[in-house]
Amino acid sequence: MNHAADERNLLTTKTRRCIFTAMQKRPFMNEDGAASVRNLFWVVFLGLSFYIGYLFVPPYVRYYAFKTHVEDESKLGRVYTDAALAKRLYGLAEDWSIPIEPEDIQIVRFGNEISVSIYYVNTVDVAGLYQREMEYFIETTMPVLEE
Repeated sequence: MNHAADERNLLTTKTRRCIFTAMQKRPFMNEDGAASVRNLFWVVFLGLSFYIGYLFVPPYVRYYAFKTHVEDESKLGRVYTDAALAKRLYGLAEDWSIPIEPEDIQIVRFGNEISVSIYYVNTVDVAGLYQREMEYFIETTMPVLEE
């Protein structure tokens, strides 16, 4: 029984020593107790990476989501006239904050297929220092589904 108590004390002593050693190393600080330049660089780098991702990822997500909606709507092209389909697609574009005008939507029917083409440009502004124009083109040709 005394052996078990010694074993528990030994584990606690080892644990305390490990924690104490880790605290003495101070992995984010130099010998003077100040943050090192290397760590400051990584914090700034990660912050900029998240900021750039925050600016550039949402337009791609909106593009792919809108493209999926365009494909789904074009499958049901038999239900709508070209003007009604363009109006529905424009409404979806407004919902997804896609910068298009109604005349940017081109709808062509041939045979039992419908083709929808949409081209737009989205400008991303990085802190007023850099502007990037991202071009997107959606072109889908789908058979018109029958009931």
